[in-house]
Amino acid sequence: MIEERCLGPDVDRSRISPDARLSGASYITGSRTALEPGAVVHDSRLHDAVVERGATVTDSIIAAEGRPQSHKCDAAGRTVVSGVEQPRVCEGAHVTGSTLVNVSVGRRTRVVDTWAQNCRLGADNVVSEAKLVLTNTGPHVTIAGPTEVSEAYLGHHLTIDRRGYYEGVFSNTFMRLAFDESSGRLTVSGTIDLPHVSRYGTNTISSTNSGKLRPQPDGVLKGFGPHVGLWHDALLSHEQVELGPCCWVVPWTKVIGQSPAPHPTDEDLVGDALTTYLMPFAMAGLNGQATQGLVMPGELSVGFGPKQRKGGWIFTYAPDAVIGMVRRLHEALEPERRDVADTIVIEALRTALAMTAAMAARRRVDLSVPHSRQRAGWPRWIATTHALLSAHLDGGLWQFSGGEPTQWRQESGRWVHPRLERVLAVAPDAVEKQMSEEELFAFDDPVPSPQVALPSGAVSGTGGDAEIDPGARVAPDATVGPGRRIGPDTTVESGARLWNSVLEGCSVGKGARVERSVLTGSAVGEGATVRSCRMTDSSLGEGSRADSARMANARLAPQSTVSAFAEVVDVRCDYATIIGGTFHAAEVGVYLMSMHMAGGCRRLKAAPVVVQLDGRQVAVPAIPMLGGGSLIRGTAERPVEMAGCFIGSNAIIEPNTYVGFGSFVLGSLGPDAGLLPFTVSTGGGPATHQIGAALVRLASTVITHFIGWTYQAVGPEGAPAVAAMVRQAIGEGIAAIEWELAR
Repeated sequence: MIEERCLGPDVDRSRISPDARLSGASYITGSRTALEPGAVVHDSRLHDAVVERGATVTDSIIAAEGRPQSHKCDAAGRTVVSGVEQPRVCEGAHVTGSTLVNVSVGRRTRVVDTWAQNCRLGADNVVSEAKLVLTNTGPHVTIAGPTEVSEAYLGHHLTIDRRGYYEGVFSNTFMRLAFDESSGRLTVSGTIDLPHVSRYGTNTISSTNSGKLRPQPDGVLKGFGPHVGLWHDALLSHEQVELGPCCWVVPWTKVIGQSPAPHPTDEDLVGDALTTYLMPFAMAGLNGQATQGLVMPGELSVGFGPKQRKGGWIFTYAPDAVIGMVRRLHEALEPERRDVADTIVIEALRTALAMTAAMAARRRVDLSVPHSRQRAGWPRWIATTHALLSAHLDGGLWQFSGGEPTQWRQESGRWVHPRLERVLAVAPDAVEKQMSEEELFAFDDPVPSPQVALPSGAVSGTGGDAEIDPGARVAPDATVGPGRRIGPDTTVESGARLWNSVLEGCSVGKGARVERSVLTGSAVGEGATVRSCRMTDSSLGEGSRADSARMANARLAPQSTVSAFAEVVDVRCDYATIIGGTFHAAEVGVYLMSMHMAGGCRRLKAAPVVVQLDGRQVAVPAIPMLGGGSLIRGTAERPVEMAGCFIGSNAIIEPNTYVGFGSFVLGSLGPDAGLLPFTVSTGGGPATHQIGAALVRLASTVITHFIGWTYQAVGPEGAPAVAAMVRQAIGEGIAAIEWELAR
């Protein structure tokens, strides 16, 4: 029997089966909500959602809210992800402890303690403790362990087992490439559809935004672009990152988008040298920090140049990884197509050779000349890669049957082959320096593992109306749904909505929403939303939003966002801020973006840039951006200080460090370091500090991030100060250098 108290006034009772079960603090609203026979809903908040026959929703929020969003994963719009008009928990699905908005949950799905927004989860998925944003998935996707997948299409049978930030295209297409000598271009001779069995390590970051400027009319930048508001990207383009179906991204690696050009066809994609695309059997990372560009099968890449790329490396030095990948592929393929796995390495070698021939033609390298006699740099790299790939292919090393290698054998922990001599003639250390797949992914993770804010059952109600203490003041037109307690000294203002929450000594502003949360001594501003959170002695400004996060002794300004899995402790933010991950003991006097759950921040002081304007000083709250995976490790006595700057993903910033305006940091920045404005630091000590390099090498980033975002934040009235900011920061840097030279 369905209790009437569980049904909101706008629910169509004819759509609620008497054979469905609602219990605890369950409360459903919306004229489109439907519960089919056998549906089980416990302690959940549903709005305009359909729960199909036999589906189970426990301790969760599933809410249709606003219009579903869509996102182009690539400039040409060939891959688009979008939300759904109506949430649907399909037959047999099981959702536990999750917050889902505009989400269609596929059949037989398991979703556990997961926050998601505008997502679709396809058939036979298993998702555990994962932050998903605007993500489509195909069948058989498995995501386990704390992880983050943002605005991406996930291919069938994809498995992500560690946390990271993934934004881009998870491709299921193996492109077979050939080199057309007459045109000098790569052509696509065919495609093979493959399950996405790529492997990703801890803190791998795939970013589609490398700060490139949108194409401007007449090729001239004439202004800041239209003013839309905070976090709008009026000047910024987004580049495609394509991850092939059998590639590797090892831990602590950043894959960076490079080309903003639209690629309407596969040949346009592979014909663009700036495209960032990890092809099957390619590997990103390993003793490096970033991968960019087209990475051919078998290549190890940690950058652009010949010293940062190693062609044919994975086939030569990591046969264990290749064999393991083929086994996973064979298992994932449909039974009638499993023979594809037995020939896929040979297909990869042929494609890599075609790509090598194209590189040789473009750089005028004669491949008939032995690699040892080629000039250093790209000529020797291309010739050595061609020789290695040819040795693997012509030697017939990669024969498989039933997903198992026919002649590779393990001896003393290493893989050997009876026809390995041709490979050893090019790479004599191929056996000696062999690495297993597990060794490739071995990693001492410096980032603390994030936790969900409220484990299942944390605020599970006992049923009936909420307990409201006589000492609480609740506006007559506030909506208080079933479940839990509103304690003394708590104020709930007009139009606020509460459900299944515990509030002790709190205030909830007009029109604010608090759902499935535990709040103590805290304030929620007007129009703010708090879902699945735990707040202690904290305040969230008006119009702000917090989902699946923990806050303690935090003061956040209006229009702030606290992302899922965030832990915000002892933090004061004077301006609208996006916070994700672990964020402790920070004083933020500017707008700031740190939205991803990987990484962490401790003891940070972010200050505005002061400029002289018409004889007066103006403080401009220029925006620092902390990339996903970065670590800020200040101490109470020696905090990290910064102005508007860009801390790259996987950067580590040590105590008593100052990062000047417009600076860009990759790698590590040692203790007691100081960066002048527009300095690029790529790790280590002062020898890596390239003063002024951001103005030359990263000019578009200066425009899009430091100027464009700040202008969108402060508005037209602040434009004169934003315009003066760069010139005055350059002057400050020159003055500091002159002072040092004089000293």
